[in-house]
Amino acid sequence: MQSVIQEGVRQARQSADQAYWSFVVASIMTTASTIIGLGGAGLLLVGNASEGTVTTAVGLASGVYSYQLSKEATDRQKAANDRLDRMLQQLETVL
Repeated sequence: MQSVIQEGVRQARQSADQAYWSFVVASIMTTASTIIGLGGAGLLLVGNASEGTVTTAVGLASGVYSYQLSKEATDRQKAANDRLDRMLQQLETVL
């Protein structure tokens, strides 16, 4: 029974670590998208870039960001499901 409790504590710590790193990555990607958007707006204002180029660059940056967040969420969900399956197996062997 103690191993089940220890596993629960380990998973809680792991979830907290994942949440922290997800926040860090989201902050970095949001900052990068903002810089690209502002840079594109600046280039557009001085006439060094066309509207299509700026729109494409900002669209690509936000698309990559969205894909990365989606992939991370899917990976976290799969890992959580695997952990729950392992805990269920442990409980079944104890009971």
